[in-house]
Amino acid sequence: MAPERPPQVFAEAGRQSGLQVWRVEKLELVAVPPGLHGDFFVGDAYLVLHTERRGSGVAYRLHYWLGKECTQDESTAAAIFAVQMDDYLGGKPVQSREIQGYESTEFVGYFKGGIKYKAGGVASGFNHVVTNDLSAQRLLHIKGRRVVRATEVPLAWTSFNKGDCFIIDLGTLRCSYILGAYSGVDAVKGEQEIYQWCGSSCNKYERLKATQVAIGIRDNERNGRSKLITVEEGSEPDRLIEVLGSKPQLPECGDDDDELADITNRRSAKLYMVSDASGSMKVSVIAEENPFSMAMLLSEECFILDNGAARKIFVWKGKNANPQERKAAMKNAEQFIQQMNYPANTQIQVLPEGGETPIFKQFFKDWKDKDQSDGFGKVCVTERVAKIEQIEFDATKLHESPQMAAQHNMVDDGSGKVEIWRVESSGRVPVGPETYGQFYGGDCYIILYTYPRGQIIYTWQGAHATKDELTASAFLTVQLDRLLNDQAVQIRVSQGKEPPHLLSLFKNKPLIVYKDGTSKKEGQKPAPPTRLFQIRRNLAAITRIAEVDVDATSLNSNDVFVLKLPNNSGYTWIGKGANTEEEQGAQYIASILKCQTAKINEGQEPEEFWKVLGGKKKYQTSSQLLTKAEDHPPRLYGCSNKTGRFIIEEVPGEFTQDDLAEDDVMLLDVWDQVFVWIGKDANETERQESVKSVPLKNRYEALDPESGRGQSRRLSACGSESEGRPVNKADILVGVCYRPPHQDDEDDELFYKQLADVSKSPALVLEGDFNLPGVCWKLNTAEKRQSRRFLERIEDNFPLQLVNEPTRGEAPLDLLFTNREGLVEDVVVGDSLGHNDHEIREFSILREAKRAINKTSALEFQRADFGLLRRLVQRVPWETALENKGVQKRWTRLKKKS
Repeated sequence: MAPERPPQVFAEAGRQSGLQVWRVEKLELVAVPPGLHGDFFVGDAYLVLHTERRGSGVAYRLHYWLGKECTQDESTAAAIFAVQMDDYLGGKPVQSREIQGYESTEFVGYFKGGIKYKAGGVASGFNHVVTNDLSAQRLLHIKGRRVVRATEVPLAWTSFNKGDCFIIDLGTLRCSYILGAYSGVDAVKGEQEIYQWCGSSCNKYERLKATQVAIGIRDNERNGRSKLITVEEGSEPDRLIEVLGSKPQLPECGDDDDELADITNRRSAKLYMVSDASGSMKVSVIAEENPFSMAMLLSEECFILDNGAARKIFVWKGKNANPQERKAAMKNAEQFIQQMNYPANTQIQVLPEGGETPIFKQFFKDWKDKDQSDGFGKVCVTERVAKIEQIEFDATKLHESPQMAAQHNMVDDGSGKVEIWRVESSGRVPVGPETYGQFYGGDCYIILYTYPRGQIIYTWQGAHATKDELTASAFLTVQLDRLLNDQAVQIRVSQGKEPPHLLSLFKNKPLIVYKDGTSKKEGQKPAPPTRLFQIRRNLAAITRIAEVDVDATSLNSNDVFVLKLPNNSGYTWIGKGANTEEEQGAQYIASILKCQTAKINEGQEPEEFWKVLGGKKKYQTSSQLLTKAEDHPPRLYGCSNKTGRFIIEEVPGEFTQDDLAEDDVMLLDVWDQVFVWIGKDANETERQESVKSVPLKNRYEALDPESGRGQSRRLSACGSESEGRPVNKADILVGVCYRPPHQDDEDDELFYKQLADVSKSPALVLEGDFNLPGVCWKLNTAEKRQSRRFLERIEDNFPLQLVNEPTRGEAPLDLLFTNREGLVEDVVVGDSLGHNDHEIREFSILREAKRAINKTSALEFQRADFGLLRRLVQRVPWETALENKGVQKRWTRLKKKS
């Protein structure tokens, strides 16, 4: 057992920022030299502490790592040491248990050179010592693209495959060749050689990662006294053949593919209260499904958040909980895993109250940190926020200060050429330059910005734009990009989320965003007689003006507001934290509205002012609201379908430009914006799927907490479902689809493949405009070839189509599909919205699908292989088989042949 007193090595724990690693040796902790961080013997257990100091605050991440061959005594000792270190550091660390091969993304992110698994352990006499004995020979198998693991495998051809990279470390070599006059003479060559062997099917990104691992071995283990040699499959030097023997035929890939993002079902999380006051662990269910309420977590108790379906368990320790229960948190989690029959490699994370991670918080619908603001803006939070030096924006220094430009997302000062079109049913309609910078919430706009380094297309989408306009704006943006030879940068902007650079395009004019309405000639309505506008400076003199609700709660002490009254008079309300640029913006909007306003300072409002705003109410007054805290560090994700399925995988640790894989699409998430970087060698599927993932990422992150904020968000899991199982709200996948009316066959095939993929969901509701008028859904017949093809593919995947009435003219273009009986009911078609020529479809989605009790056996046609059935039927020469036969004989013949 580990000693009860904290080991002396704890005295150095967490004193400085950075990484510290200890190995359990003979039930004692022994520090691992920094040069060997990332090397793990599979027969050992380790403690890893990551410390980040920020001024007077500090954040700890404590992990204990268990090799697959470590003994029970070592794993127990590591767990005890983790509890002791947590206690020594005041209970502040977030604790995690790491299992070999199943480490968390945070853990592997500490080791940018990759994790190297070494055979043996301390019991076998293997030590973490930098030594001059360099004669050992070994073979390392390099796996993974972003999370790199180097596993020591037997030094033999049987360990190789064509799809991966390997490192052959031969130590000090006795060579049979020396350059020069002594060629062919045996001699001892003092230089050590490390070979990087690259399979013929490996890609360049895997080569890069293998090179990084090889360099780490050379610099850290061989003290820089080795030569790196890259070897291509089929060009092996004699020395390798001498060591490995004759080369056999190698398999195409390994038994297990590259490390993949785990796409297990992440929806079924539960919350338990845990207690072991009686000496044995007792758990009681608090909530059966997420998202949970923060009020469920009591400071006097400990809780287990069970996300076992995603192989992760969280233990939350209330600050006033029983000290013994707090110390037993990790033990209770391990007992819970056994009790629930979860895999032994299930990850465990122990969180102190106040030290919750973003992944944990996303299970809660109303999570709020104690320093978090309720209104606009953010509040600085010490101890939990990465400190980033804020640089004041100065447009004149953009070119000489890349750091300032990057921090404020400004590619230039906005002095380039600007062209704006409004999206209408007829296409792009030019907007007059005199109205540039005035956007209506009922419209969509396309803004083309041209500057010396390229072109940017902003697609601005109003909050009250119709579905057709939103769809058209996306298509017209792609169309414009194609006219520009696919070289433009595309940026989608939602109303109210305008980036600083877009605001800078209108020269000295502020951007004005009207709450709703339209600038189309035929769709205009009289503006309301009373209106309220908020004026806020974003960067330097760049100002944004937005129409807000006419209510006192809309006010903010840091801004200026213009209240327009029916008689073209009004008020300019100046908050205590307002600035000169915002007052100038107020004068500008007043001139646009053609109203005369009286200036009033906050706190000196006349009675009429409050009366118009519905009475005096609470509004945002904190001066801290302008303080921008970088409480959401940027995160990078790679999007790839190299394995045959589309996967989004986070790049762990501190990333650089070297992590941008040219054969993938990368997503850079900076919280308020998401950048899609398209590698030059990325395929079409990766380009399309990655862009689709961006809106899902923002809308559904609470439904997939384990994925963090950047994994592939899935509303439900694909796979089988037991008969009669109630449908959970989190299981139901609801989709909206639009198929262009003149889509070609190639795009149709991709479309049908997507339909087939989503139809595998346990409970799916799919609604949309499919633009195929030639289908008769009552008789399941179709006239045109495209419509017949659509009908065939739909019948393969969906048993039910629920709209049988015309939705546009005489044609049922808008359809409603579901793959589960009783899931949708009350389908009503009728009326139209605004100027839209499609009928509104209304329907109800039931939480539990209604099932009639029927003891009659029935075939499940939706599970049949219709493709195989068609192929079998097509093999029969029906004209010959049915020739010269009557109806009854033909029918008998048809049944026999089928």
